[in-house]
Amino acid sequence: MLPGNFLETRAGRAAYVAGLTLVLTGLGFWAAVKIGVPTSTLADAAVTDAPFAKSAELAVLQDLKFAKLAQAKAKSDRVRNFAGQILADQPQVADSLRRTAFKENISLPTSLATRDQAEFERLSMLDGPEFDRAYLRYMASSLTDNLQVFRHEAAAGNDNLVRRFASQTLPVIENHLDEARRELNKVAPPKSKLVNGAGIPMQTPQRR
Repeated sequence: MLPGNFLETRAGRAAYVAGLTLVLTGLGFWAAVKIGVPTSTLADAAVTDAPFAKSAELAVLQDLKFAKLAQAKAKSDRVRNFAGQILADQPQVADSLRRTAFKENISLPTSLATRDQAEFERLSMLDGPEFDRAYLRYMASSLTDNLQVFRHEAAAGNDNLVRRFASQTLPVIENHLDEARRELNKVAPPKSKLVNGAGIPMQTPQRR
């Protein structure tokens, strides 16, 4: 069984995804489902449901706290709007998760994981465009990790209520991730679009 704090860090979530994928692949339980992740009826999958719920609660706490910080510190209105969308969506996610956890007798964390708290304190020291870039990079990375974990639970979870919560929340995470990436490309465009990475947009050659 996974330790209670296994999914409290990004590294733990990544290890969980990699390990579950390896086991299911080896057992030949890959299914051609729409979201492209394995399904399984193994009884062992049950041990993933409670850690997943705890990880999901940590993600909610993280998103809300970081979004409030962005509302106060972001220079770009677009970044503040992105944070505002998270603040509008995540309370509904939190309510659904907590009702599910209560029904399934799963205790949830009440504070950020240590790594996320350290990142929050780092971002708190930044201002202006530097904050905007760091916040969006962090959210894009975190949401990418969370999306993989939610997809696995939606496909392979053994608890019907927890699995349903994961499935219903996937569109919210996908929308947030798309928006984070879109805004990140605007405040920090890829270097391939710059001249020598100096921040000068490349000019399209004029045809003669």
